Amino acid sequence: MKKFNFLFFLTIFLCVLNIFPENVQAQDSTQKPEKEIITQKKDLYEGFNIEMPNIPFLTKEEIIEKMQFFEKKKPSDDEYSGYRVFIPKNWYEAPEELIRNTTKGDRIIGEVGTYYSNPNDIAKSEVVIEAHELEHNISAKNWLLKYILDRGYVLEGIKEYEWDRAEALGVIYQNKNIDYKDRIVVQINGKRVIVMTYSSPIYYWEDEKALQATVAKSFKILKHEQSFQNEMLTYDIIGYAEFMYPENWKLGVLNQSDFDRPSLKLINFEDYNEDLDEDGRKDSKVLSKGIINIQVVIFENAGTSLADEIEKQKELAENLGVKPSAKLKHDFDLVFPSSTKVNKFDIYEGIGNSSSSSNYEVWIAYMQTDEAYYLVTMLTPDRETRYFAWVENKSAFEAIVSSLEPISFYEE
Repeated sequence: MKKFNFLFFLTIFLCVLNIFPENVQAQDSTQKPEKEIITQKKDLYEGFNIEMPNIPFLTKEEIIEKMQFFEKKKPSDDEYSGYRVFIPKNWYEAPEELIRNTTKGDRIIGEVGTYYSNPNDIAKSEVVIEAHELEHNISAKNWLLKYILDRGYVLEGIKEYEWDRAEALGVIYQNKNIDYKDRIVVQINGKRVIVMTYSSPIYYWEDEKALQATVAKSFKILKHEQSFQNEMLTYDIIGYAEFMYPENWKLGVLNQSDFDRPSLKLINFEDYNEDLDEDGRKDSKVLSKGIINIQVVIFENAGTSLADEIEKQKELAENLGVKPSAKLKHDFDLVFPSSTKVNKFDIYEGIGNSSSSSNYEVWIAYMQTDEAYYLVTMLTPDRETRYFAWVENKSAFEAIVSSLEPISFYEE
């Protein structure tokens, strides 16, 4: 164990307990009654917005009495996986030869550190720190939700502190024939996800819950690397509107065949690199990871209603290989431009054009000013079949709609 000025760090740590950021904003999930039939599609993630239980931390005196401090600056030669943490006294640190990991470039993949209680106990508690590869441009909370679902946890609470840090409490049944209650901290650091899990046998948890909460709060990454959130680029639709989009999306060719109806496609092409046609298809059956179409309609010249244009967007989706069917109930709050008068957002179940197609969703946001309609339509795999692609596409859709700035044609 590395020697350290314990009292100095303890003072800092106790201050951090009082100022730790809490940036989660509650969403109003109240929905207005729909005039049309809405499908209540099964949602694998329904009920996952559960507040963390209010568990007190150890006091300063209790920390001095019950905790020891560990700091690892460069575990397995990866400085960006270095950490510091309080661990209960009388616990053991696993020797380096028992830490199992591999390297990918300059990154660790696998275990970073392990600590455990008395191995002679009937069931032992342990803290395991692991490094995972971050392969998708998503937040720590979204990554953690998928992690929890994949491992079969019963969620008891989840909290997002920042885009790159989240925490959860969950129960996992019959892990090595014992039920455990785990507190999990996820920290995104560059192209890594560092996961700290404090596992407590469920029949010890009441005695350990304050220890567990304090360990989770104390866990910090020592050296931060820039996370690869994609840079946002700006595009001007021939003076009708501006919007921003993630740089990893491929910008299609602006369609100006009808000057009163310019449109533009963006394609999330990471799955197939550049091997796609202009509509985002690898062939007649395989779509890219996501497609977003932005349409401006000068309705005075076009002579159509907003309802007409929504139907045209559905036809566009079908022509691209995904037929919209039933409207889906959702609780997403979308930020719309301040200058638009009509601001609506619908999600439809999408049916692929072949039996081998994945399940899809079709998202349509539609807005209106005194001069034009603005429609943003997205084709995306649904979140049950391709969660990470769905999260990436959702983030891009939200960014495009919220950044869209209509430009008045009559401004001097």
